Amino acid sequence: MLSKSQKLLLAQLVRDNKSVVLAPFSSTVTKKVKQEAWESILRQLNGVGANVDNIKTLRDVIWANIRRGTIKKVSDSKKTGAGGSELTELDDTVLDILGRESANLEPVKVEDTPIVFESEEVVCTTPETAGEII
Repeated sequence: MLSKSQKLLLAQLVRDNKSVVLAPFSSTVTKKVKQEAWESILRQLNGVGANVDNIKTLRDVIWANIRRGTIKKVSDSKKTGAGGSELTELDDTVLDILGRESANLEPVKVEDTPIVFESEEVVCTTPETAGEII
């Protein structure tokens, strides 16, 4: 478990290395290059007292949870329109990485469509309106 300051450091390191660690593979961004960047981030984090065993845990669990937490906080805030929880420095750093207008942060918009029920004829049976169709 990372402390708040270690989580913030992780987010800052990911932001600083975004062009490698989050970029799609290409002729310059290879698996090896990404691996080396994540290893560097891991070393720096462990250098300040974090105790993360491997890159996979760092990338796929810890970073993914931080990212998901910020997305959820922003999404919940937008759904309710009430502003929700106040964003922390960690959230701001994650938003710098993801982009503040990212599709990940927007609730899914669905067009309103009218609901049409099958029409049904109702025949009145009271003496005053007997036989009328409403």
